[in-house]
Amino acid sequence: PGIFHCNPAQDPMLTGAAAAARVAAWLGRTQTRPPFAASVDPARCRACSTCVKTCEFGAPALMVLEKNRVTSWIDPAICTGCGTCVARCPSGAITAGYSSDEELQIMLNTIVS
Repeated sequence: PGIFHCNPAQDPMLTGAAAAARVAAWLGRTQTRPPFAASVDPARCRACSTCVKTCEFGAPALMVLEKNRVTSWIDPAICTGCGTCVARCPSGAITAGYSSDEELQIMLNTIVS
């Protein structure tokens, strides 16, 4: 909505708090977007690190699960949902953020029927 100004001639604690309150109110009115981070199916992941090498944002990382099994994990705070890792994963273990394969199949079946 613009710039939130703190008048330096007035008490900085009051004007800063007022500006912060206006920003918080504005953020509360904006719509939040749904989570769209990609996710990894550990049962299908081969821990080949293709996703780690491919992602320009650094969202995927290899991690150790129980019994020393290594799999990829995608940090949802970093993932932008671009889908590059989904396209490059050789085992098809990564699903794009919006819909899983099963959800897409249900949607397609609904549209066709």
